[in-house]
Amino acid sequence: MTSADKRRLVIREMAHSELLFVETIHASAFGRDEEARLPHAIISAGHDVISVVAVDGDYFVAHALFTALEGADRALALGPVAVVPDRQGEGIGARLVRFGLDLARERGWRSVFVLGEPGFYGRLGFRAQLAKGAVVPWAGPNFQALELVPGALDGWSGVLVYPEAFTPGDEQD
Repeated sequence: MTSADKRRLVIREMAHSELLFVETIHASAFGRDEEARLPHAIISAGHDVISVVAVDGDYFVAHALFTALEGADRALALGPVAVVPDRQGEGIGARLVRFGLDLARERGWRSVFVLGEPGFYGRLGFRAQLAKGAVVPWAGPNFQALELVPGALDGWSGVLVYPEAFTPGDEQD
């Protein structure tokens, strides 16, 4: 990506009217409807979220969703995160996640959990060790956490409750 390309790219919060564009990003990136429908299901259900997009001109190129969790003090789930295929590998996903993490920190959130590639999320500060206290069906080396407030997860353990839309097999309208 050239410096001119970086100047064109705008990273910002998503407007509710842009949800269709977000669904298109996820459908393009994942090739499956489940991920495309997940942001819509979560946002439409009224969950407390931070939803951020990367836009190049009129072209929506990436989206990341942070959703409030129950079970840990001021914790968020990160995901899904998607970048359209023709813009992957440019660092847009990392920039977008960092922007969302900064917003979360500013708004008083204390930690963020993610299920994803340790190589990618590790570069952003996520660690599987920080998530070990969480009781979730997808626990393992790909389940990671980041403390937005140092020590936020020290000594914590418990069941993390995700919105229903995250549960595999749930039908969402």
